[in-house]
Parts: sequence; structure tokens; C-alpha cells
Amino acid sequence: MPREPDAASTDANAAKPKESPKDASAKAQDPAAEAEALAAAATAKAAADEELNKAQAERIFARIESAISFAQQNKARSIVLIGHSSGAYWAARFLNERTSPAVQKLVMLAAREPVNAAPSLLDMVPQLKIKTADFIYKNSPDQAAKARLQASKRAKGPGFTQIGLINIVGNEDTEQEQLFRRVRGWIDAKEEK
Repeated sequence: MPREPDAASTDANAAKPKESPKDASAKAQDPAAEAEALAAAATAKAAADEELNKAQAERIFARIESAISFAQQNKARSIVLIGHSSGAYWAARFLNERTSPAVQKLVMLAAREPVNAAPSLLDMVPQLKIKTADFIYKNSPDQAAKARLQASKRAKGPGFTQIGLINIVGNEDTEQEQLFRRVRGWIDAKEEK
């Protein structure tokens, strides 16, 4: 009497060679399909990042507009936007994208761009239509600060000034006092005629 399990194992072995060519063709298609899936995922991620960047910009612009509105309600004589680090980038971008007649000056303190920021600060500085001061620390070499100065010279806008500060190591109070006096002096300076 023939045994049933042997017949089943023979059928299973017979089925394996038939599946092998299908598996081989599926593996051959996998790199292309995988590359396509990766490209689609990268495109989706880029679109999602773009949406997040737009949402972040809108939130920051809303805060700046709120601050300007608050200053106007309190009858401020003049309004100066002061941005430190990446805040300088956002203040410059705000003034580039949404001109505000209430803002007379822009102060950038140790300006730097956020990661993956577009447009760059270097592209925005020459387009600013208001007086701008770029306070930099002379102690640390900053190629971006030099590039901003050169770009502003080429554009010949209403007034770009780069002011060097000395980083006073170990004496934070003196450093803050120096920064305050320099910024205050630039803001309060009489208009040159």
C-alpha cells in the first residue's frame, strides 16, 4: 500500500520549481519597485516638510504681527524688530515677505539660518527696504556675516550696517551691557543727512 505522505511531499517538491521562476522575476522587479517606493516616500516627505515649514512660518509671522499691533496700540514712537540667532532670520524674512510701514529698523544679533531654511538670509538681506544693523561677534570667524556685508554693498539699499562686538569670555554681564549699549546707540542715532 503506497503511503500518502510521500505523494504529498512529491507534490510539494513539484510545486517549488514552478514557483522559483516567479520568485526570480519578482526579485528582479523588486529593485525597481523598491526604488520607485523610495522616491515616492521621499517626495511625500519633502511635501510634508514643505507644509510644516509653511505652517511654522505662518505661526512666527502671526507672532511678529501681533507684537507690531501691540506696539501700535500702545502708541510706540518707533518700532524696531530685533532678532537674535535664528530670530534674525525670521525677522528679515517677515520684512521681505510682508512689508510693514510701522517698522522702521531691523536689528540682527548673531544672525544664523535655521536648518533647511529657504530663502537664505544672504538672499534676503539685499532686498530689505529698511535700515538694518547686523551685530556680529568678531572673535568667531563667520563667513556668512562677510557674505551678507558683501551682498548688501552690491545692492546699495537704504542702509545696511555691520557692527562688530567683542565676545567677553567669563563676564556675561559686561558682554550683555556692551550689546545693550551698542544696539541702543544704533537705534537712537540721528538720521544722517
